[in-house]
Amino acid sequence: MSALRVLVAEDDRKTSALLRLYLENAGFSVTIGETGKRALEEARSSAPDLVLLDVLMPEVNGFSVCRALRAESDVPIILLTARSTEGDKLHGLNLGADDYVTKPFSPREVVARVRAVLRRRGLPKAAAPAGPLRSGALVLDSVMSRRPNFAYSKFFSARPTGRSRAPSSRSALSTRNPRHSTGPSMPT
Repeated sequence: MSALRVLVAEDDRKTSALLRLYLENAGFSVTIGETGKRALEEARSSAPDLVLLDVLMPEVNGFSVCRALRAESDVPIILLTARSTEGDKLHGLNLGADDYVTKPFSPREVVARVRAVLRRRGLPKAAAPAGPLRSGALVLDSVMSRRPNFAYSKFFSARPTGRSRAPSSRSALSTRNPRHSTGPSMPT
């Protein structure tokens, strides 16, 4: 499967370079549009899987680009902007944006939001493995997650040193009582 395409519509070159770096490291293919007009042209010609759109852009502002894109397609749009008032956020979301991120932002958070929006859009997911995954003495069986008392703490124990230690055998996974663990557990 080819990399998902993200159009970054951002006039600040440092910001667009930072976003490109993080998105490409996360496996996305990135195109940059430095003006609102160029972003519209790129979106129309390359059909990206998602658009990261700055609001304050030259030629055509991001709100207008969002409105135009939404009238033409269903492409997911995340607005990136220094405009942080509730009114601006509501305006962007009401125009059809799927998410709204204010500057300054964490590039890792933006990548996580991109993934979340794409996941909600129902892009194909990787197939689940047919059986348990094995690595040395560690066995991860997805069926275990359906047991009523299953807890993530069965896999990792919290220690004051901040280190996590995986149990060395499958029997250790099934015999530990999650109610006596110091780690977080899933609700039953």
